[in-house]
Amino acid sequence: MPMMFGRSHHSSAVMGQTLFVTGGLGIDDSDSISPVNEIHAYDINACQWTKVGLSSSPRMQAVLFGFNNTLYELGGQTDGCFMNTMAAYVYSSVSHQLKSTDEHYVLPCRHEPGPLRAVLDESNVIYIFWEHTGQLFSVSTLERKYVPVCETSPRTSACLAFVGSKVYVLGGAVNGKPCTEGLIFDTISSTWTKFEMATQRLLHSCVSAVMVWPS
Repeated sequence: MPMMFGRSHHSSAVMGQTLFVTGGLGIDDSDSISPVNEIHAYDINACQWTKVGLSSSPRMQAVLFGFNNTLYELGGQTDGCFMNTMAAYVYSSVSHQLKSTDEHYVLPCRHEPGPLRAVLDESNVIYIFWEHTGQLFSVSTLERKYVPVCETSPRTSACLAFVGSKVYVLGGAVNGKPCTEGLIFDTISSTWTKFEMATQRLLHSCVSAVMVWPS
């Protein structure tokens, strides 16, 4: 099923049986490339796209999570500038629309905002990694509370995953060069360990999944 219109540099997340798409760039009525503020949803069962809301501030390459009927949109770029804010949108299963909570969340950052990576754990805590500073912190989506976790060496274009009680920072570029080094942060002991990946990786993707094997 084609999307409602073409997008690039957008974000997506799944809640239940619905896929949500926010932000990015598209072609406007004057045939120019411009930010997209429409939020679209794809009903996986009905195989149908619908417009479900508008972004409070259209972003490119933001990080998007969806759970408890709420979409969380973190970081990204607007008008060529990186953002250090998080937006939240509540989804109504009755009206099938998203509405901004109008809350203003500023993500802690010692310097000017830059690219960030983020991952969600099993208890709905988001871990956020600022690439240009190596700063890792968490945010409780229930309490709306930020907690500084630790710092490590800066790296760009890495990816994050959460497995068990550990945050994995995989690959990326250190001092402008792709690296094989992976980092593991244990959220229980608050310690870092290193491991070597099979190959250098940059601008890659990763996902953690629960595998169910047939008995």
